Amino acid sequence: MNIDTHKSANKRAKPINPQALAALCQGLEQLVKGQIGFAESFGLNANRVFPASEEIGQASEFTQDLQKWLRNGKANIEQIQQLFDDLMQHQLALLAALDGVALKALQVNSSNHWLQKRLMARSPVAELINDPNQRFQQLITPGFIQAYVHARESKS
Repeated sequence: MNIDTHKSANKRAKPINPQALAALCQGLEQLVKGQIGFAESFGLNANRVFPASEEIGQASEFTQDLQKWLRNGKANIEQIQQLFDDLMQHQLALLAALDGVALKALQVNSSNHWLQKRLMARSPVAELINDPNQRFQQLITPGFIQAYVHARESKS
């Protein structure tokens, strides 16, 4: 696919609208910088969020650089693919982090007393601690969906 033109059946190739390209690049810049800001607020380096495209976190002219990537065609396709792969991997890592939060909450709320731990070995809480699938189905999914819907609807 040629990024500078859009080809459709029985029509001449049309150039990409520069304003549309700028809007796409600015939106992607907001997304990337937001993810970097999120990571940094937890003390993570931008390279941990975008390891395959580490220069992206450093770029002060992200939008212009991205537009160059798009105009350079095949020369920069790998960089663009790496950026989207990093974004996808970041989203998956966030979901895994939710499981980590749930597990930590279960562990903190379980008793430290040896006998109670032995009795709890057969409890539903122990099952949630030991079984990531149960934890996901019973804690993560319902809690995540409810909080996600609330957050999205409150922004509308």
